[in-house]
Formats: sequence, C-alpha cells, structure tokens
Amino acid sequence: MQKVRFFSLEETLLVNELTKLTAKRPNKTILAANGPNKTIIYFPDATGNMVAYEVEETPVFSPELSSKYPEIRSFSGNSVKNKTDRVRFSVSPKGVQAMFIFKDKEKNIFLEKASRDATEYVLYDRSGQSGETDKFICKTEAKPISSEQERTAKLVDDQTIRKYRIAVSATGEYTQFHGGTIPDALA
Repeated sequence: MQKVRFFSLEETLLVNELTKLTAKRPNKTILAANGPNKTIIYFPDATGNMVAYEVEETPVFSPELSSKYPEIRSFSGNSVKNKTDRVRFSVSPKGVQAMFIFKDKEKNIFLEKASRDATEYVLYDRSGQSGETDKFICKTEAKPISSEQERTAKLVDDQTIRKYRIAVSATGEYTQFHGGTIPDALA
C-alpha cells in the first residue's frame, strides 16, 4: 500500500444507511432477539477499489449510555467476497473511524478524517501514519520474564470478541482537545 490514500466520504448518506439498521429493531438500543439486521456498505481498499462489506451494529456502550448518546455507534462486518476480511468502525459527530482486518495480510488498514472539519478521509496502514511517533522514547525499565511467566503469558490474537466492563477517565485537557464535551470525548 502507498503510505496514505485520500477519499471523500458523504457522511450523511452513510449515517442514513446505518440508521436503517437501528430503525428496523423494536428496541432501538438492544439487538433484536432474532439476531442483528445487516446491510451492505462499501469501503475503499488499499488500491482504491470499493469493497462491499456486510455490516451490523455491534454496540460497545451499555444500553443506557447508547440511549444517552445515540449519535455514537459502532459496527462490524465481513467482506462479501472474502469473509476473513473484516471491518470494525464507529460513527459519531466527529466522523467515521474504521479498522480493516485482513487475516492473510500482515498489516491492518485504518480510515479516519484527514482533519476535524473536512469531508476528506485518509486510508493508511501503521507504517504510513503521520505524526511525530519517531520522537517518542520509551523509558520504561524492562524486567526479565521468568520461563514460568512466559508459558502462561500467551498473546491473545484468536479474533474472538470478548466483552469487558470498563471505567475510563480522562483529563480536562484530553476532553478539551477532542472538542470539550462528554460526547466528543466518548467519540
């Protein structure tokens, strides 16, 4: 993949299509008992071609938080042509953020707004991400792991969805940087 690719996104059209998923459910914050509704959404790939994904809403907020902030939603899906290619994305007033996961490729690809007020989006892999990450120096002192710990500390990368309950706090500076409101910080 090139370092980055830029795309234009009609956010309103995307949000309207995704809203149909929620509108089909009797309780708009809890998935229907007969399973989630799905729709086809097209996303660009690393070469600039549009790829069809069958997506469904996969809430990460509790039902109470979802009803309090209905404009922040998360989705997941699989490529129609290759079921092992997956997408996870969220939609909020701050735009769309997506991660494309390819089982047969080394790198995941990310899609996010190029700037806060633009309709232009950037598609990149981690090696093409802009920023000043090369100036970061980790000063954590490493402690050797015993062979017993090494046997039990296995990497969890089995592509299994796990649910956790978590409390997250943020500083005022973080919230201000991301828009100054609770919904902006949550998004």
